[in-house]
Amino acid sequence: MIREVERYLQCGLPQYGFWRLKCDTCDQEKILALSCHGRGICNSCIGRSMNQNAELLAEYTFPREAVVRQFALSFPIEIRYRLLRDSKLLKKVHQRFIETIQSFYRKRAKKMDIEDGKTGAVTFVQRFGSAVNATPHFHVANIDGVYSKPNPGTLLFTPMPEPTEAEIEALTETIAKRIIKLLCKEGVIRDDSIVNDNDDPTVMQQLLMGS
Repeated sequence: MIREVERYLQCGLPQYGFWRLKCDTCDQEKILALSCHGRGICNSCIGRSMNQNAELLAEYTFPREAVVRQFALSFPIEIRYRLLRDSKLLKKVHQRFIETIQSFYRKRAKKMDIEDGKTGAVTFVQRFGSAVNATPHFHVANIDGVYSKPNPGTLLFTPMPEPTEAEIEALTETIAKRIIKLLCKEGVIRDDSIVNDNDDPTVMQQLLMGS
């Protein structure tokens, strides 16, 4: 994190590195200061990266006829530190989250007489909130539809209608139940309460728990 801040303070300043660009036609020169390419706190670099990723997804990844729906998942303050320091646990939680969403779309597809329908998604994992507070959470961009193979060698994308409020409520409840079950299995939650994690009573832990 210290390195990230240091690079941010140097971002766009020529004295910390630059490219000298020269036009082959008019021989004019221009100095282009190097950017930090940070992914944490630099608004300029993050904004550029967001625009590039959005263009990549819109133009080359998601089908043009698809509506992209966002699903977000955040966590209670009491378990954020555990998720931040345990990447394997965070990966398991993410996998359970994605599997539940995919199951939701498969069931909707079956109601439309589409067997073995498969959806697609891209997840953006964020570890901090807008106030630079420790808040691990997921933003999932999921295409609102499924791919299927009606005939061998044929891949068909079928858009889906907007989910109803009742469907979203049912999905939210299912996601909560499955992730709570996983956290219980991993020992993060026991007897309907969050297990205190005091094996590393550092100042950083206290700050994260209070963010």
